[in-house]
Amino acid sequence: MVEKITPARLEVLIRDTARELKSLYGALELRKFTAEKPPEVRTMQNTGGKPSMPGNWLWMSRGITMEQRLREVAFNAFGDLGIKLKDRDGIAGNLLTLVAFHAQAISELDWAGDFHQELDSQARMMGRWLNPPDEVQLKADPYLTAKGVQVSLANKGLPCPESTVRRWAAEGEVKTRKDQSGKIMYCLGDIIVKLKGKNK
Repeated sequence: MVEKITPARLEVLIRDTARELKSLYGALELRKFTAEKPPEVRTMQNTGGKPSMPGNWLWMSRGITMEQRLREVAFNAFGDLGIKLKDRDGIAGNLLTLVAFHAQAISELDWAGDFHQELDSQARMMGRWLNPPDEVQLKADPYLTAKGVQVSLANKGLPCPESTVRRWAAEGEVKTRKDQSGKIMYCLGDIIVKLKGKNK
């Protein structure tokens, strides 16, 4: 059963999410005007001094899409509340300042949960765009046999005998798991961390 959020709690969520989203829109605005880094292109002819594009089109496109979604939901909320907006209130930062200011009134709308869900969805999406996870974090540490660990580390200039790998696993210093045939596999990342700590 889904727990119903009280209007008081929803008010806090809407206000906090609007403030977070405002800072994300600020970061997005800065990215729009960073020079795009095109791949290196070798040409035989002079390009004739063509002007470069004014800004980064990927971030501009993302900004336009997100701002349209924000305006739609915010204008609907302010329309239902009877709050009149000025021309400058349509800018994302100003709009989110007003959302945070009127969070209490918005939290009492019948569709306040949907309103918060849209803001939260934007905050998550923009957060992933602006702060992507490190590629190293995305790759799971490989698990290898003791012999595989020894060979892999030897190729990296880190000597580590199979017996040391097994001892560290027995001491709980290295994660292990079994493969489909039942062989014990050792976490290479744990062993590298242990070796680097040992060599300090």
